[in-house]
Amino acid sequence: MNGRAISSCVLDVTFQGFRISLRDDAGRSVSNAWVQYIAFIPNPSAYLIGGVTRASHGQRISFSKLPSIPVIVTNAQKNGVALISGAAE
Repeated sequence: MNGRAISSCVLDVTFQGFRISLRDDAGRSVSNAWVQYIAFIPNPSAYLIGGVTRASHGQRISFSKLPSIPVIVTNAQKNGVALISGAAE
């Protein structure tokens, strides 16, 4: 944001969603960023879902109940600037 990196990662992953962490490179919370996510289900069916939403630091992102805890990959951007992203299980 304004030439500075913003990191996104997921917290508290459950069968029905996760909480998103969005922070700038100084550790400050970020609000109102576009977040894209893909949830991979670790089983032979290779089931996955995804979505795009506007989110703020600490916001819960929900989806339909999945058969197991997914691996989440996120990507985020604000004002057209790509942000650093991370993944968690």
